[in-house]
Amino acid sequence: MGESFLNVEITSSLGDIERQLQYLSLPEEVILSRIQERVAETVSRGSQEQIASEGVRGGGKYDPLKESTVRRKGSSVLLIDTSQLLTDITSAQFFVEVKAQTLEVTLDNPYAGFLQTGTRNMVARPPVQLTEKDMEDIELDVLHAIFDDE
Repeated sequence: MGESFLNVEITSSLGDIERQLQYLSLPEEVILSRIQERVAETVSRGSQEQIASEGVRGGGKYDPLKESTVRRKGSSVLLIDTSQLLTDITSAQFFVEVKAQTLEVTLDNPYAGFLQTGTRNMVARPPVQLTEKDMEDIELDVLHAIFDDE
């Protein structure tokens, strides 16, 4: 993976996940791979819904584009110039790292971080906005990754 452009840290109420992995019968690599796959899918799905709803899903609404931006790009559609961001999110290019009580989710995309936090010339339009249900789903993803037989 190249330089990380977007990081979201998820704090788990499951305790120290990293430490608990030591006591399981499956190899740690297998469980970590399952966590990666499941959590990335949940975050990817939520991000697609966040963009499609123009931010409403996350509890807000994206600010409209500036008039100068609309003139330049010829459209007032938010976050979709080339569909590259949606393609990156759809193909689940999220990387999940387990760190004690947190999961660090990274999207390796050059402009996702700018959208998440904004810049001095652009307001934030976060493609990743985790809801309470997402957080519950992620904790279930971790539990299923650890305890499900596949």
